[in-house]
Amino acid sequence: ATTAVPLPPSLDELSSLPLQTFGGEDTTLGQHLGPGPAVISFWASWCAPCVEEAMHLSTVRHRYDEARLNIIGLNVELIAANDEGVRRFLDRTRPTYKQLRPDMSTYQAFGGAAQLNLPRLFVFDATGRPTAAFGAPDAPAVNRAIAQVVS
Repeated sequence: ATTAVPLPPSLDELSSLPLQTFGGEDTTLGQHLGPGPAVISFWASWCAPCVEEAMHLSTVRHRYDEARLNIIGLNVELIAANDEGVRRFLDRTRPTYKQLRPDMSTYQAFGGAAQLNLPRLFVFDATGRPTAAFGAPDAPAVNRAIAQVVS
C-alpha cells in the first residue's frame, strides 16, 4: 500500500524556487519549464525505488518529446559527499531528461515533510495545476496520469 502524497501548489507558485545545475550554477524551476504539462521527480542516489522511477521516466521521455512534456529530475542529496553516489546513479539510470538540484526548502515547498520521503513524483497539466502525486514507483498509474495531461 502506498501512502497518499498530497498535491503540491501550482507551478506558478513553484516556478521561482531556487535550484542549482550539476555544474553549480544558480537557477530556478521556471527557467527549465517550457509551455505544456510537466512531470517533476525528486530522487536521491541512496533511494532504491528511485532507480526504477528514473528508468521509467526515460521511457516516458522517448514517448513524449520536450515540446509536449517537461520532465525534470530533482536530486536531493543533502550531503555533498554523496556526489560519487549521484554519479553512479546517473551512470546506471542514464536519464534522458533534465536533472537539477533543489535545496530542502524547495522539497518542502512541494509539500515534503521535514524528512525526505522518496521517491516523489508530481504531474502538472499545461496550466501548471497539479493533477497527480506519487510516493512509490507505479509505472501504469504514472503513465495514465501523464496521458491525461498530454494533448
